[in-house]
Amino acid sequence: VEGSIRVGVWLGRSHYQAGFHQTATVGAFGATMAASRLLGLTRAQTVQALGLVSTRASGLKSQFGTMGKPLNAGIAAANGVEAALLAASGFIANPDGMDTAQGFGPTHHGEGRMQAFDGLGREWSFEAISHKFHACCHGLHAMLDALSDVDVAPADVSAVAIRTHPRWLSVCNIAEPTSGLEAKFSYRLTAAMALCGVDTGAVASFTDAAACDPALTRLRDRVRVIADPELSETQTRVEVTLLSGDRIERADDLAAPISLADRGAKLRGKAASLLGASRSEKVARAVEADDLAALLAELAG
Repeated sequence: VEGSIRVGVWLGRSHYQAGFHQTATVGAFGATMAASRLLGLTRAQTVQALGLVSTRASGLKSQFGTMGKPLNAGIAAANGVEAALLAASGFIANPDGMDTAQGFGPTHHGEGRMQAFDGLGREWSFEAISHKFHACCHGLHAMLDALSDVDVAPADVSAVAIRTHPRWLSVCNIAEPTSGLEAKFSYRLTAAMALCGVDTGAVASFTDAAACDPALTRLRDRVRVIADPELSETQTRVEVTLLSGDRIERADDLAAPISLADRGAKLRGKAASLLGASRSEKVARAVEADDLAALLAELAG
């Protein structure tokens, strides 16, 4: 995980903005490091594995809203494991495949930010990773959190205005999704789902039927998404206007500190949506007790 983060920072935002999906591309390098460690590769073999995966790492944002998007995570894992296995078998690659001329970074819009590796092994970037509490694109999460305590009857809503950083408009702003997969990348529909009390933490909520549900689409069509460059990429502002003329305003920032207790409660809620209340509670107890055997047994079903 730490390796993936550092490679992502090394590439910089331009890599993502060009259309590459970092979960897939950066994740392949992290998977290679993990697989190399698990296989007990030498330093020289690991260098070869990283050289090999630099010609294999792939994944595009054009797949967002399709089965290709979650496949990108699997591609990263597969590429990492294969690169490590090939290196273990004696395959030779360009050891400078990441940043040499025509290497991965220069050909994939990387910024070459070498400071990304400062403090490696002493300072841990993964401690700042945030969790996804909703089963959809991360760009929607601040908006969904902002709407979480808005309790209104959907029929009473006249309009909804969502202000967000401009970068998200090219990522998760499918105006009229027609499938559950597209719904995961739609401000308008997920806002309607939240206001209608649909559990956006549950994968099962994002179905083709939900994308075309008349009640949801009626409310979806009252939602307007506005690019606001004054907001950071983690911030959102939401205004819900009622037929009575009353307005409800909310704001959220995913970068705001969250207490361990609140994070734990949110994680338990997300786990319950995915695994069911009983099984998720067993997983939580195993984690809190540092009982690896119990955790693995529960995950294995």
